[in-house]
Amino acid sequence: MNGVLGIAGLLAKTNLNEQQQNYLRLIQNSANNLLLLVNDVLDLEKIILGKLQFEHVVFSLADRIELCLQSFLYKAEEKGIGLVYDNFLGEDLIVLGDPYRLSQVMNNLINNALKFTETGNVTIETRLLNKKGDEARIAFIVKDTGIGISESQLGLIFEPFMQAHVAITRTHGGTGLGLSICRELISMMGGELKVDSEAGKGSCFSFELPFAISSSKLNQSTVAQDLNYQSLGNRYVLVAEDVELNQYLVRHIMESWGFTVDVVNNGREAVAMVQKNKYDLVLMDIQMPEMDGIEATRAIRQLSDPVKAAIPIVALTANALKGDSEKYLAAGMNDFLPKPFNEQKLFMVISNNLKTGAGASATKLMNESNTSDMGTEEKLYDLNMVQTISGGDTGFVKKMVQLFLETVPPSMAELQKETEQQNWVNASKLAHKLKATIDSMGITKIKDVVRAIETNGKKGEGLDKLPAQVLEVNTVLEACMMQLKHDFNL
Repeated sequence: MNGVLGIAGLLAKTNLNEQQQNYLRLIQNSANNLLLLVNDVLDLEKIILGKLQFEHVVFSLADRIELCLQSFLYKAEEKGIGLVYDNFLGEDLIVLGDPYRLSQVMNNLINNALKFTETGNVTIETRLLNKKGDEARIAFIVKDTGIGISESQLGLIFEPFMQAHVAITRTHGGTGLGLSICRELISMMGGELKVDSEAGKGSCFSFELPFAISSSKLNQSTVAQDLNYQSLGNRYVLVAEDVELNQYLVRHIMESWGFTVDVVNNGREAVAMVQKNKYDLVLMDIQMPEMDGIEATRAIRQLSDPVKAAIPIVALTANALKGDSEKYLAAGMNDFLPKPFNEQKLFMVISNNLKTGAGASATKLMNESNTSDMGTEEKLYDLNMVQTISGGDTGFVKKMVQLFLETVPPSMAELQKETEQQNWVNASKLAHKLKATIDSMGITKIKDVVRAIETNGKKGEGLDKLPAQVLEVNTVLEACMMQLKHDFNL
């Protein structure tokens, strides 16, 4: 999928005649439809395993719904069906939540409504049910004049891989996963998906969700920004990837940004090249012959040169099904990029890790510096994520910092206590709690260390290293708190 979508994207940038453009659109549509199916299966698996995570960003509810509708206008026109949006919110509500998951639900419901409607209209409504302080409850409704669902079949439609009737699959296609995923997503966001339908007369799907209202105007620069792919300069990147198609794709994309790119076929070659050259970053495939990406990363982290040992390493992985991301991070990788990816996603993950990687070379020397030195040499925290969520509300940012300063010391003391008493399972649970806080505050120096404590404590592996790792986490957190107190006058 990564190769097909990637090469199709490159092909779209070339000069094509009208017939070739039509063929290319068919390839892209087919690949994207297959990707939707794969993503549905992955989402369902994540829900079952309890690994699905939600974003908390500032967005406009009305804009988000209108954006969903835009992608269905052509399909509605093609079928001669009216597509109507009745916005009864009364104001432009700027809220805090997960716009991607909300779009996923709405897109699925609108797509179903259009799929099963041959004449008439599909109507989408948003209503403000109540608003109290900085909280609001919103109703979302999708109505159609389609084939409807009989009362005897209503109980089946939310079951995975089930549809109201076998004939539906033959006539309209689909896997029967969409409504099951929608129901679970809505439930996890604090609502309940309901349906009212009558065979031959249409259906009405509705749900209500609570949202926190943002006190600031939406920062448009964080919502839609044009990426400057030449903004990172001439970087030197190593790509470890054994699939020739993927090698070509990644090399071509990054060379168009002005990067210099070396490519190797396995982890053993990657380690040798890191020892030989001075790279800014490594893109490391996980599954490779001779030495896989995890082994190669561990070998790089053990190099005697502290700068090369701390090079940012991003995992390239198609193995998102089992939620192995924590294993990659525990092995010493800085980040991971699921396949298939596009140019924008590749640029964003590389950009994030090149910016944070500047101070990564000091990781191995960290324990040799005292706390005050660390505080003056470099910032140990990065509040970009907190500031994005705040939507420009400085009071929100300061409150987050205060909560960090209040809650972290007790957690640190408890982690130290459980470690001294060799209660490794409890130490793992405490590390898991600290992990989210550390990520939110952008404390990248101990991002991998706290994950190693969590994973090894839970599995009972590498226990001899845990006391030193806990000490490292405590040392960095103490230094980080000193910096925050100084920078925020607290």
